[in-house]
Amino acid sequence: MNGETKPLSYEGDGRKAAYLSGSITLNPQKYKQDFAWTEQYVENLGYIVLNPAVLPQGMAHGKYLPINDAMIGVRDTVFLLPNWAESVGCAHEIRTAKSLGREVKEIPLSVFESDGD
Repeated sequence: MNGETKPLSYEGDGRKAAYLSGSITLNPQKYKQDFAWTEQYVENLGYIVLNPAVLPQGMAHGKYLPINDAMIGVRDTVFLLPNWAESVGCAHEIRTAKSLGREVKEIPLSVFESDGD
């Protein structure tokens, strides 16, 4: 937030909150990098970001879904990473977001590739 710090408050600081949805299981070598870059990109748009790629590793896929559903439940917008279409988890997250009336936005591949790689 441009180096500004606001006092902690039960009301929050006024920014919208975002959840990142992208393939983790189908992208084992690069998902942490992709999610970290996307987190920074979305933060630069002014959002508070909740990133599921930082959850502890090792649980069964189905154990993550209720955690992710809870995170989606408190977010205003779900941002889809470019690799979301093949992911069963992303399909579930999109259904959850839409059922809760959350906005779903795709991050264009061209923007994603502009990270300097």
